Amino acid sequence: MIYTDGTVAIKAGSPIVTGTGTQWKKNIHGVAPGQLICIENGTAPVSMMIRAVNSDTELVLSFNAPVTLSGAKYSIATTVPDTISDAARTMSANQGYIVYFLRAMQQWMTDTGQVEI
Repeated sequence: MIYTDGTVAIKAGSPIVTGTGTQWKKNIHGVAPGQLICIENGTAPVSMMIRAVNSDTELVLSFNAPVTLSGAKYSIATTVPDTISDAARTMSANQGYIVYFLRAMQQWMTDTGQVEI
């Protein structure tokens, strides 16, 4: 799978990638350390390895960015389709949603008054 939601900004000399409209921390998307992020830069894309996923809108690169870009399109190859790692990531994300649903159902069935889900 390839994740491309939103846009990114990087600053030359900094390892921080700032996203706008991104959801990198959500497990369902599978963005993780060790993956490559390719950022559009005219005709020569910038490819760097992700060292950490700090939040839905912040990544840390393994090295400092070589250029400054803002509002740039990007792509992150999160998994190779139909592989064991893809299946494991999908199952883990589904498990998280099932747990969330069951907790919401328990609250709905046992609480009194208005319940927000």
